[in-house]
Order: sequence, then structure tokens, then C-alpha cells
Amino acid sequence: MRRAILLPLALAVTTGPVIAQDASDLAAARTFMEGALGPQCGSEVYGAESDERFELRYRYGYESMSDPEHVAVLYRLACTAGAYNLIDAYVLRNEYDEMSVAAFAEPELDIAYENDDFEGKVESIAIAGYGASSTVVNSGFDPERQTITSYNKWRGIGDAWSSGTWRFHEGRFILVRYEVDAAYDEKDDGAVVYAAPGH
Repeated sequence: MRRAILLPLALAVTTGPVIAQDASDLAAARTFMEGALGPQCGSEVYGAESDERFELRYRYGYESMSDPEHVAVLYRLACTAGAYNLIDAYVLRNEYDEMSVAAFAEPELDIAYENDDFEGKVESIAIAGYGASSTVVNSGFDPERQTITSYNKWRGIGDAWSSGTWRFHEGRFILVRYEVDAAYDEKDDGAVVYAAPGH
């Protein structure tokens, strides 16, 4: 029997009100995020003290180096916490002051375990398709590479996990790498299930 690991579904991208263009807009971004995601993100558990704000500059592929750069603001916003995972949402504000919750493509995995026991040996991992999530787990943003990474522990000791990397590209984040360790074997030996060229 194959066991599917189900990942959160995508949140439709939405837009919000015009807001101020300085660091005080962290509060507005958090208000927008909480309104968009509702009870999925509860500030009572994991709060705003760790929120961050970044400016991103980019051009579209059809634009030349002489064209002015577009500017976006990225907010990493604490969403909620579990026993061993911290969950963040990311909000993007474009040059028109429209806000949206970033969506992160993720493979839907079909994992076969020996003897149909999820603690047994992994026989195969297949990608059944792709979904998207409005949150990422144990995440970080690298301003130099303009990438968001996640590391999702499937249980506390961290021997089974999934990890993704998304790169900012023309105003949105695209999946460039995804790794999985599906074996609950007390070893850290993940495998790449998706990698874009060069990643």
C-alpha cells in the first residue's frame, strides 16, 4: 500500500489596502496576513517579535538592464508554532502597495514503505503532482541569494523531514529544490526529489 503525505493547499493570492512605505508597515503586513489566513496563523502562540522586512529589486525577463528596477517588500511573519516546528507566512507588497500572501509550490509525495509500515524501509518515493502552501516551516530568507528555505521535521528527533528552497523570480517565489528523508530510522539521509537546473 502506498501512503501519501498530504501538504497544505494553496491560498489564493489576494490584495490589500495601500499602506505606508516604511518599517512601521510590519504591523500592517501582520494584520493583512492574519486576515487572509485566519485561525491558521495565531499570534498568541508565536508572535510578532521575530517578524522581518526585506526590500527586493527585480526585472522581468522581457526588460533590459536599462529599464528601471521593480521594487517589492517581503515580510517574514511568524504564524504559529508546534512542538518542534515554527511556521511562518510571507507577505509580498508590490510597487502599487498591493499585498499578497506568497504561495510555495511543493511536490505531493507518494511514499511506499516496506510491509506498508511507515517506520519500515522506504521502497520508493514518487511525485504524484504539485500543490502549494501559504506557509513554510522553520524557514529563513537569504537576502543575497533571494531564497526562502524551509526544514520541516516530521517528528521531534528530526530523522524524517522535508526541505524546500524557493527563489524570488520576477515578483514571485518559484521552487528550485526539494529534498525528503522519509525514513523514520534515526538517520539523516535525505534525497533530492526535485531540483531545477543549477540547483
